[in-house]
Amino acid sequence: MDFKAWAATWLKTAGCNEIWHEIEEQDGKITKFTVHQSVWRHGELNRLRHQLYQVALYDEDMKVTRVVNIETSDSKETLEVEELVGQDAAAAYHINYKNFGFGKFRFDDKSLAAFAGNLSKIEDALSRKQVYNIMYDMLKENYISGAQVLDICKSQLVQETAVDVLTDVMRSVIPVVIKNYIPLENYEQSHKEIFELFL
Repeated sequence: MDFKAWAATWLKTAGCNEIWHEIEEQDGKITKFTVHQSVWRHGELNRLRHQLYQVALYDEDMKVTRVVNIETSDSKETLEVEELVGQDAAAAYHINYKNFGFGKFRFDDKSLAAFAGNLSKIEDALSRKQVYNIMYDMLKENYISGAQVLDICKSQLVQETAVDVLTDVMRSVIPVVIKNYIPLENYEQSHKEIFELFL
């Protein structure tokens, strides 16, 4: 690896990149898997960066069936992951699995819908926490609504068993969602529902 080139993009510039997947499926198979990245609006001299992250494929029971390395480029906004073409489509795709990448990552719509009903089934507590944090980040960037995040929290936290996940979501996510991203007329009802959930 060219260390000078790496330093120029990671140490001499500020900010991060937004990264998301566009996935096409047909007859239960992946026909196209495209990685998109763009320069986030914040950061001095912000630019695209070369980095490595992972995507995990979950089955209907939220079990990991495959983990693939994704390598971005500091000069291309899109790339095709040929390795996944022809493979079985996943119930959900966990972008930046294990949190090795640095950026603003976004879930695709199919994965978001799967997490809404099955997030608590993911075996790894760190992965569950990361899903909540990515959704929270998507909320702040207006890619998902506060009501949607709150509904997922209410339905999935009931079955959450990890204290650190509960603590993180209860302290850092839910209060901000209710205060800043829920219509004022729903404020009192939202607090009541979360209080009953905690009890």
